[in-house]
This record gives sequence, C-alpha cells and structure tokens, in this order.
Amino acid sequence: MTSAKRYTAPKPSLAQKRFLDALGGNAKVAEAVSARLLMDKPLTPQAVAQWKVRGIPYGYRDTLLAVAEDKGVEAPADMGGMRGAA
Repeated sequence: MTSAKRYTAPKPSLAQKRFLDALGGNAKVAEAVSARLLMDKPLTPQAVAQWKVRGIPYGYRDTLLAVAEDKGVEAPADMGGMRGAA
C-alpha cells in the first residue's frame, strides 16, 4: 500500500459511520476494498474501525463509492472522493 492513502481526512460524520455499517460493517468493508484494489496486504477490520474515529482517508473514498454502487447503498452527501468534493 502506498503512503498516499494514509493522509489525514476530516473527522467522520455520523452519516459516514452509518454508511460504513450499511456496507456490511468493518470486516465486509475491509474485504470489499481490499478485493477491489487487489491489495498485497489487505485492510483489516481494525483499520476500517479507525476510519469511524479518524475519518475515511480520501484515497479510499472512490473505492468505497464504487463498492456502495455495487451493493445498492446510497452514499452520504459528504462522501466526496478524489473525483470531487461533496
């Protein structure tokens, strides 16, 4: 994983925390993101849990939006990815 994914994001909103839960929770989100990004070292559920405290890193937001689209889950308005801010 590159360090570009680790830079600081704003504190997560309640909507973002609920979004991660709607995607299946920490383990399912970690699995889905790791699979989509073909990561050598997969994300852990603990890493996703930290997103609920520290914020979702911008480098993962587009991937989360794609996962949400696949699952039919609506993303919160403040989940802008690298493609554009909310």
